[in-house]
Amino acid sequence: LSELIIPQGKYPLILETAGGLFSPFDEENTMLDLIKKAGFPVVLVCNWYLGSINHSLLTYELLKQNNIPFLGWVISGADNKFSEEFVKSKIGSEPLFRIPKFETEDLVNWDNLLIEVKEKIYAKLG
Repeated sequence: LSELIIPQGKYPLILETAGGLFSPFDEENTMLDLIKKAGFPVVLVCNWYLGSINHSLLTYELLKQNNIPFLGWVISGADNKFSEEFVKSKIGSEPLFRIPKFETEDLVNWDNLLIEVKEKIYAKLG
């Protein structure tokens, strides 16, 4: 991470990580280390499965403990009203948007969704 260079451009850079904040970025650093070093705000993606409320809220709390700017949260996949309402009550905000489950071949819907996501995230960034 000491050699990390954040590219500068006309639009804000969006970085997607995978696996959670304590997943490895490299042999020595976690995704949390990367986010802290880069100084990026975070959009938390929640997908409902057994244990997901716990995973989502632990991640949210860890972001707060590390003073990482939190832009909001999104729901990916199928709806689960109980999970959504519970997480919403703890985070204190509505989800920014929902990412429905698409078939990989459904490129028109993917393109439309990406445009919507970009607009909503850029609006939150200012």
